[in-house]
Amino acid sequence: MGQQEARGEKNMITLSKRWKDLFWGCTAACAVLIILSLLTRLILLFALGLLAGIVVCVMATAKLRCPECGKVLIQEALKARLEGEITCPKCDQTYTLK
Repeated sequence: MGQQEARGEKNMITLSKRWKDLFWGCTAACAVLIILSLLTRLILLFALGLLAGIVVCVMATAKLRCPECGKVLIQEALKARLEGEITCPKCDQTYTLK
């Protein structure tokens, strides 16, 4: 039983509440800024929206990687809304996002 518990912890990716809030905030800011830039035709808002999008991508690639093969699991994590079980499409390992 001790081995199963250790293996279960190995297959867990922990995301803090602060990280999740920052991730969703940057995602929302990206969308809002790009839409506002299209409505107002201000290039500065578009650039800020792109910057927020880049922050989201960097956060995802830094934290949401498969420990086995290194593939970025952002699509799988977003489908699970950053909570629950996800499976790496490359190596078929299952991880729990918490």
